[in-house]
Amino acid sequence: MKHAVDAGVFPERPASLLNGDGLVGLVGQRWDAPAVQELLQGLRAHAFVEADGVMARNRHLFLASGVVVDESVRDRRVVALHLYGPGTRSEQGYPGELPRGLEFGMERAQVLLRLGPCDCAGLREGQPFDAWELNECLLRVNYVDDQVASVSLLRWYPLHKRAAHAALGARLGSRRPTAA
Repeated sequence: MKHAVDAGVFPERPASLLNGDGLVGLVGQRWDAPAVQELLQGLRAHAFVEADGVMARNRHLFLASGVVVDESVRDRRVVALHLYGPGTRSEQGYPGELPRGLEFGMERAQVLLRLGPCDCAGLREGQPFDAWELNECLLRVNYVDDQVASVSLLRWYPLHKRAAHAALGARLGSRRPTAA
């Protein structure tokens, strides 16, 4: 976390919620929640907000810090937090801690060893990813050349709670039982 403060990504006094695993707890919180606002205020100024009418979300781009935050238009909650490594969406990339002890550039085999078998895997924009369910959050690790390039935390309803997500899980090769 110290290098994130030195790089100017976070305020001088980082809160425990801003460590790698604490970021998981931001997904699903209201946009105006103190923890979400603390993260946003610590990021460098963002260039713009993209409105996505199809997905009913606003995408807040903090590209200088390697962070993109998706906010639901309907309930003003954080539905996704995308953390990009150096050279992916920004030159520097996200310098803070990643969830579950992951690091940018970590080999895919190391990720699987650290996190265990993934719940689903596939291709996104032609690049492989692995994903793990963490309660009501999906941790998706995206790879380039078999190394961690970005990490996304997505609002997720466990497969047993939503039939629509069960169908998605089946298409992605989920190893968990799905609802009928």
